[in-house]
Amino acid sequence: NQLSLVLVYIIAAQGISILTGYTGLVSVGHGGFLAIGAYTSALLVKYTGVDIAIAIVASACMAGAFGFMLGLVFLRLSGPFLAIGTLGFAFFIGTLINNVPFFEGREGISLPANKFMGVVLSDVSFYFLGLGFFSLVTLFIFSFVRSSVGRSLMALRDAEKAAQSCGVNRFFYRMLAFTVSATITGAAGALSGFSVRYVSAEVYSDIWYSVDILVAVIVGGSAMMMGPI
Repeated sequence: NQLSLVLVYIIAAQGISILTGYTGLVSVGHGGFLAIGAYTSALLVKYTGVDIAIAIVASACMAGAFGFMLGLVFLRLSGPFLAIGTLGFAFFIGTLINNVPFFEGREGISLPANKFMGVVLSDVSFYFLGLGFFSLVTLFIFSFVRSSVGRSLMALRDAEKAAQSCGVNRFFYRMLAFTVSATITGAAGALSGFSVRYVSAEVYSDIWYSVDILVAVIVGGSAMMMGPI
């Protein structure tokens, strides 16, 4: 179970590394996407009883949708203004899940035993599921940063004006990075809820989640594949 939580936080850090390491943008609000993923999956399982595979995909899509919408606003900002804007988003999500009764506040949502493709998972089985998902995310990021999209992002990070003069669309590529980053972090949020089978505002309304993930990336190496690990 502890190793599963380690994998969850590595995946969350991998999500923010796309934004901070390869795009050069600083976000202090990814704890909000973690909360969106956790609550989307928890509510789906509680009220519809769906398989956790479906819940994880739905959580990733929901976080990605929020990332896209927020990117339309936040990516018009830069530097500390972007960081402050994303921090405000994390505060907003924390306030929402604390005070809207539907999210059950600090009492939290208890989840049943995890079922993947109809099979009940033990802690050991869930660890291997997390390991498989971590492997897929790592392979995706490896391919992503070495693609033309990744090279465009790094060009914008290193020399924005030069990249734009070569035809790189600044807003489009940064929007894509923000959305992909939010999607991966949302999936990590779903896995974090399933790993302990409990989701509570006491945990996910804490803005220090955002800071922890950002610090992990910076300390480990923001533009290194091994950095989040």
